[in-house]
Amino acid sequence: MEIFVYYLVFALVTGLCLRVASKRHASRRHWEMSPEVVLVISFFLYASAMPVSRLLWGTGVDDADVPFMQAHILAVLGLLIGLIGGKYLSPPKKTPPAIKPLPKQRIVVLTVSALAVILGYIYYSIGFSIANWLQPYSFETTLNPVSTTADTLIEPAAFALLIHCYLSAASFRIARPKMYRFVVAIVGIVAIALLLRGMRNPVQILCLPIFGLAFRNRRVPVFKSGVAAVCVFILFSVVAVVRNFGLINANSAPLTTSSLDPLHGELGTSYNVFRIFNAIGYEDELQYGKTYTVDLGLNLVPRALWPNRPASTAVRFSMRYYGTTDLKFGLGFCPVVEAMANFGMEGIPIVFALFAGIVIAGANYLRGKGRWGLLSYAMLLPMLINWNRIDSNAAFKMFAVYTMFFIVFDKLIYLRLDTAVRTSISSQPLSPARQV
Repeated sequence: MEIFVYYLVFALVTGLCLRVASKRHASRRHWEMSPEVVLVISFFLYASAMPVSRLLWGTGVDDADVPFMQAHILAVLGLLIGLIGGKYLSPPKKTPPAIKPLPKQRIVVLTVSALAVILGYIYYSIGFSIANWLQPYSFETTLNPVSTTADTLIEPAAFALLIHCYLSAASFRIARPKMYRFVVAIVGIVAIALLLRGMRNPVQILCLPIFGLAFRNRRVPVFKSGVAAVCVFILFSVVAVVRNFGLINANSAPLTTSSLDPLHGELGTSYNVFRIFNAIGYEDELQYGKTYTVDLGLNLVPRALWPNRPASTAVRFSMRYYGTTDLKFGLGFCPVVEAMANFGMEGIPIVFALFAGIVIAGANYLRGKGRWGLLSYAMLLPMLINWNRIDSNAAFKMFAVYTMFFIVFDKLIYLRLDTAVRTSISSQPLSPARQV
């Protein structure tokens, strides 16, 4: 009963955070698909897995339950302070720059190229055998396990190119609806191909920025969004169960209500990591910001350039739990645990307040930086969700890689277009009012 009282307090403070993150229009408040809203909702969902599991699935109580809720109340209080401070110190620009779309032919070529790269890479990684396409569901022969730095960059490069094409297609979807539907169809094909490979997180990384661009500056329908979220949760849960037991054994797989217990799935990562941290600890002493500074810089160096690069925060935690340096599987991580490992329980609200303020300031800055800034702004959405299950420096590295590709593609695929626009503007005669 005690954890539900804590959970009620946690939910009330989360509601205050959502109110601060909402926008006012015509004397009414509404929510947009902004980074601050996604930050608050995703943190709430990951923290809710344990109390919801205890209430609806009747799972047993653990000694870590109460400390978990206490720590997350401190964290959400920090988010509230950070959101208020960020809104006050970094107000958004009212008129973001206009987005110039690509020509029709260039969108088609780039979209098809991105599709070919993604499907080709999947085909290469499964050993050039169509029989391996459903390998995660126990349909495999031989695989190509080799992974290089170039391989890890292919997926974000193709995703960044596809999201670039969507931004251009969406900017004139009313004038050219067929082009818009074509790009959306390609995105759907890629998402299906990734799900057939059991790759749920890449689907999220690809689709969430597109949803963010689609609902940019628009009110998000709460009920429809909730229904969509439940459907996605059920789909991803079914994919996880079938992937673990194999499609051949799908008839005997335990696809029951217990399979949907959030504590045993993706949303249970925060609690499971916290419970292990509560039992075995993290390091012998507090890190005092090392995981946010030193580890962040080290993790930006590619493994190919530094083979003996020190392990990241989450990897060290998993190695401590499994008692090995040859790690095959990881536990994931939890932002609350990372804050506690650095500054103890007292540092949780400070860390989360700073993080929320940085998110708002960074989001408002990116929105005013043109095409690549708007794309990076949209990419914050999946990265903030991933932040709930991986360490901060890994999430930042993923975001930095995508931002790099957005900037590079912005220069390459708009080559000569921006120059032509600037030339035509500069060649126009001044109006009489501006002539000297």
